[in-house]
Amino acid sequence: MEHHIIGAPSLFFIETYYPSSSTVKQCSCSMKFEDFVSVDTQGAELGVRPIPKKHAIAIGGTLCLAAALSLVMPKSETVSGSPTVAQPPLVSVSPALNPAQALISYAQHQFAEGTSTAAGATPAAAQIAQSGNTVTSKLQRDVQRMMQPRSTLTEVLTAGHSAQYDATTNQNVTVAKQPQILDNYDDLLSEDELNDADSVLNAQIRKLAQAASNAPLSAVPAKWYVEDIKRGDTLSSVFSDLNIPYATMQAITSHHDSGTALTSLRPGNTLSFLIDDDNQLVAFVKQLNKTEQLRFYRTDTSKLDFIAVREPIGKHLQNDSDATVRETHTLLDGNTTVALQKQPESQSINPADISNEVPLYQRRGRLVVVNIEKGQAFSTAALNSGLTYSEIDQILRLFQGRIQFSRHIQPGDSMRVLFSDSKGKGSINAIEFNTKRFGKISTFRNLADNKYYDENGYNSSSANFRRFPLNGKVRISSNFNPHRRHPVTGVVRPHNGTDFAVRVGTPVIAPADGVVDKATYSRSAGYYIVLRHRGSYSTVYMHLSKLNVKPGQRVKIGSVIARSGNTGMSTGPHLHYELRRNGRPVNAMRVNLPKNIDASVAQKQRQRFANNVKLYKQELYQDSLMAQL
Repeated sequence: MEHHIIGAPSLFFIETYYPSSSTVKQCSCSMKFEDFVSVDTQGAELGVRPIPKKHAIAIGGTLCLAAALSLVMPKSETVSGSPTVAQPPLVSVSPALNPAQALISYAQHQFAEGTSTAAGATPAAAQIAQSGNTVTSKLQRDVQRMMQPRSTLTEVLTAGHSAQYDATTNQNVTVAKQPQILDNYDDLLSEDELNDADSVLNAQIRKLAQAASNAPLSAVPAKWYVEDIKRGDTLSSVFSDLNIPYATMQAITSHHDSGTALTSLRPGNTLSFLIDDDNQLVAFVKQLNKTEQLRFYRTDTSKLDFIAVREPIGKHLQNDSDATVRETHTLLDGNTTVALQKQPESQSINPADISNEVPLYQRRGRLVVVNIEKGQAFSTAALNSGLTYSEIDQILRLFQGRIQFSRHIQPGDSMRVLFSDSKGKGSINAIEFNTKRFGKISTFRNLADNKYYDENGYNSSSANFRRFPLNGKVRISSNFNPHRRHPVTGVVRPHNGTDFAVRVGTPVIAPADGVVDKATYSRSAGYYIVLRHRGSYSTVYMHLSKLNVKPGQRVKIGSVIARSGNTGMSTGPHLHYELRRNGRPVNAMRVNLPKNIDASVAQKQRQRFANNVKLYKQELYQDSLMAQL
C-alpha cells in the first residue's frame, strides 16, 4: 500500500467507487490508489456496502496517525510575557468524522489564532496569518475535491496542470497539447478478454482448412487496404498507424530498388497494403506518378525478403478479389493471390462405384441445403452436408458482423448454398440463412466484380463507418501509439486506442452496424464492450459507466450502446476507443474507413445485379438442383 503525502500533516486517502446502475445485481467495490490497483468485492447488495477489512485497517491507521501527530505538534503560549512552546489541544474527532474532515478541522484550528489576532498583529504576523488562511482554503478545496465520487487522486494532484487542447483541421475535434499527462498505462486487455466463441470458431475452421489443403503452399486470405497521403505524413507514421512492425518497414526501405521513391510522399498519392488474416504484410504498393507504381511483395511471410517490381499503376488489382477464396497457390509474374484450401478436382466416377468412401463434396449437387439439428454445431452440420472447410470459412467471413454463429444459429435453422456450376463446382453464387431469431439473411455474388452484396446492393464485406463513437464536438486526450513507453518504468506499453475526454454519462454510439461480442466487466478496463462489424473490423470501448447492450445483440450505426465513465484502472472520466482489423489495433483517427462508394454496386451494374439476384432466389428453392444421395 502506498502512502501519499498531501499538505500537512502526513496523511493518505482512500477512494471507493460503487456502480450506480440499479440494474446490476452484483456490484463491485474497488479501492483505488494512485497506481490504480483495484480490489473487487463481489456480491455486495445495493443498499448494504460493507467496508472491506483493508479499508477498515487503513482508516483506523489514519485516525491513529492524525491523533498522534496532534499530540506532538508545537503550540505557542505566553507565560510571564515570554512565548513558550506547548502542545496544542487535541482535536476532537467524533466517530462519524472521516480522516479528510479531521484534516480540515485540524488545519482550521492550526491557523485560527493567527487569523483572530491578525488585525492587531505586526505586518509580518498578518502576512503569516493570511498565508495560513490561503493554505487552509487550498487544503480544504483539495480534500473536498477528493471526497467527490467522480474524482481520483491523480485528478486532484494534477488539478493545477489542466490539459490544454489545440484545434485541428476538423473544427469539431481538439487534441491535448501534452497527451502523455492523461495517458492510461493499464488499459490493455488479453486476447481471451477480447475474443468470443465466434473468434475461436473462425480460428479452428481456418486451421482445419489449411490442414486439408492438398497444395504445396497454403496462403492465408488477405485484403488490400489503401491509405491516402496527407500533409505531414511519413512512411514511418503510416506504417505505425497500421501497426505494422518496424522490422517489416525497414526490410522494404533498405531494399536496393527502393531508393528515394519511398522517402518522397506527396499529399494526394496513395499507399496500398496487402495484409493477410495473420496480420502479415504480404505486399506493399507505392504510387510513383500518374502512370507507374512500385510494388514490394514476398512469397513467404515468415521471411523479410521482399521483391521489388516497377509496373503500371493498378496492376496489382487485376484479377483480384477480396471476398472469395482463390484456388491459386503461387505468385505468377508477381501477382499476389490468396487461398486457404484448394478444391480437389472431381474425378470421373462410375455411379455404380459410389460409396461412403467418396468425399461428400464430390457427391453434392449445385444446391446444398444445411439443416441444423439439436445439439449440432453449425460447422459440423455444414461439413456433413457436403461443404469444405474453406467454403465454411468463406461463409463465416461473409456474414461476420451480421450473424454471431455461436449464439444466433439454433436447432431448426437452415442454410442454402447455390454454386455456379453443376455438381457443386465453381464459385458460390448465393447464400441464404433462414433463422428463427432474425428471419432470412442472404448475400449474392455480383458477376461484374466477383464480390458479394445484399439484395439491395449493400456490400456485406464492408460497411459505412463513422470516425468517432461520440456525437458533437470531441476532445482527444491521448492518441493511438503502438510504441509508447511508460514514463517511469521505460517499458513499452502500447496505447492501442484513442482516449476521449468526456464527462461521466456521455452517450457512446456504434460507429457502424454490428453484433455485440462482449459486454462485461474487467478490473483493468472496467465495464467494456466489443462490437464485431462487417468484414474484418471490430471496435472496443472501455471504462464505461453503463452498458446498454447485451452479448449477441445486433446494433445499428448511430445507436447508443453505452455511457462513458471512469471504471477500472482509469486516471479520470474518459472513453478509451479502439478500432481493430483482423484483431490488430490500428489508428482509428487516421486510417481510411469503408465508404459508400465501396459499399454498393455501381449504378451502371445495378440492374444487371438485380436480374441475377432474381434468378438466384429462384434457384435457391429448386430442389432438383440438389444431389440425390
